[in-house]
Amino acid sequence: MKQSRTLRACALLLVLLVGFALRARHLSRSLGLDEHGTLWAVRGDAMADSVRRVEAVQGESPLYYLIVRATLAVTGESEARLRLPSLLAGSLVPLLGYFAAARAFGRRAGAAALVLLAFEPALVFESENARPYALAHAFTLLSALGLSRALETGALRDRVLAWGGAVLAIYAHYVFAPLGPAIVIGALASERRVYASRRALVDAAVSFVLLIPAWRDMAALLARRNELAWVEVFSLAPIGSLLPPIVRYVVGVAVVVTVLRVSRPWKGRGLLVFAGMNGALVAAALLVLYRMGSNILDQRYVAVGAATVPLASAWAIAGMPRAAGALALALVAALGVRAHDTREVKDPLEWREVRVALDAEHPTPAEPVLFWSGYIEHHLLLKKGRVGPEVGAFLVAPIEDVPGFPETSRRFVPLTYLRGSPEAQLGYYESSLFFEIADAHRFFIIAHPSYRGELDRWIQTRFRGRFRLTHLSRVYTAPVVLAVYEG
Repeated sequence: MKQSRTLRACALLLVLLVGFALRARHLSRSLGLDEHGTLWAVRGDAMADSVRRVEAVQGESPLYYLIVRATLAVTGESEARLRLPSLLAGSLVPLLGYFAAARAFGRRAGAAALVLLAFEPALVFESENARPYALAHAFTLLSALGLSRALETGALRDRVLAWGGAVLAIYAHYVFAPLGPAIVIGALASERRVYASRRALVDAAVSFVLLIPAWRDMAALLARRNELAWVEVFSLAPIGSLLPPIVRYVVGVAVVVTVLRVSRPWKGRGLLVFAGMNGALVAAALLVLYRMGSNILDQRYVAVGAATVPLASAWAIAGMPRAAGALALALVAALGVRAHDTREVKDPLEWREVRVALDAEHPTPAEPVLFWSGYIEHHLLLKKGRVGPEVGAFLVAPIEDVPGFPETSRRFVPLTYLRGSPEAQLGYYESSLFFEIADAHRFFIIAHPSYRGELDRWIQTRFRGRFRLTHLSRVYTAPVVLAVYEG
């Protein structure tokens, strides 16, 4: 018996180590667009500057960014160190899920949760990125662990763990707000009445008060919801990502088998309902937001439910025959590793190369650098008075905020969104861009190749041969191209 327990412990440790290796494998690759926004936010001269930057642009509270800022202050700046908080938080998710599921459903379900959470591609991906999702996932599973304990003990410390994890998850990212109602519903659905409904409602009220700053920020985000409508084609397909892609068919079979085994007691029903309701409420909230004009229904946001739904999946797999459950988990692990191996990883130099190429031209403060990175927020330039110093600095972050490179005093000029209204875009060129380059003897354009071509046509028409293209770089993998004009 002791030898069997040792083997199980070694197997679980191996899963954790492989999950960590998957998350750490590409830790030093080049930053993506949103990650440059993270670096820009934490690079404020003081903590108050970082808070102001977050409030001006990001759709979350400053919690995650202050954690990253503190990390870089201790470790120094690099791509890997910027991602370190996400890596550590994401690596805790499987372990927290194991303890939560094992407490509520038994050790077999705990082992299943460990495997599902360790190899789920959406969770692995967020652990690799300098964004707040992995931190929110970790707090979500901490909340699940606290709830699994509170449903058995009703103790204050366990209820604080459940609600504290939920509050921190919501402060990490506001998309996790459905956690609160899910906890209440889970407590009310529990087969045991240790965590009384009255206590659950009081705890919910206290948590609501603690989240007042978050409600204020959410209201501000809702007021500018049209600015967040960046998904071009709406589809209900992302709702399917609430069930992790690799296991949706396996778990479908598992649920059928489990339901057919009617003699199996519903141990841990409260946590099971919590896990499923959180995913359902996330989907419902995003559908409501879409109907209100915020088209952000894409897999990145819907997949936040993947942090709790695997707990329900683990319950289902634990109800399968032992051999079938083991085979299902082996398939999940194999396909998870394969999904990670075949995932496209960008050239680790891309924005660094562009920065080096621009540095080689030695721009002076009088020589403007026209820049388009691809941020959806570039279209705010078409709205008079909407782009202040913070938003303007954010738009040029991919070229100005590169790990290991200091900020410069260069004259960056953000360009409008490529897919904006042609008339509005031309109006911006005439009202703003014209005056930026009219008196320049030399200027630079860093933009998507097709954007540079469009802008070149306007320049040649508006200035009638005054400026000539003297250098055009190769296309970098962003993809962007550097063009130099002299007049």
